[in-house]
Amino acid sequence: MQFGSDNQKAREYQRRADELREIAEDIRDDENRLVLLRIAASYDRLASIGDRIAAGDHGHDSGAVNGGSNGNAASRADRAHSLAS
Repeated sequence: MQFGSDNQKAREYQRRADELREIAEDIRDDENRLVLLRIAASYDRLASIGDRIAAGDHGHDSGAVNGGSNGNAASRADRAHSLAS
């Protein structure tokens, strides 16, 4: 899929993450719900990386890839985990 700017990529990844979380809310099977929430968390991390790149931060901080210092992605991941519980 071809996106325009890094900012557009980040918004698309965030949209996908939000959509997966909405779908996961209706899934009764815990294992399948958790899979969707994990994928959503991965999209959150991609959105975070895209935001950083769009802002001019081209550093290779592995923390961002692993859900590191971005507060929004971290809070969304925490919420996803609590929904899966």
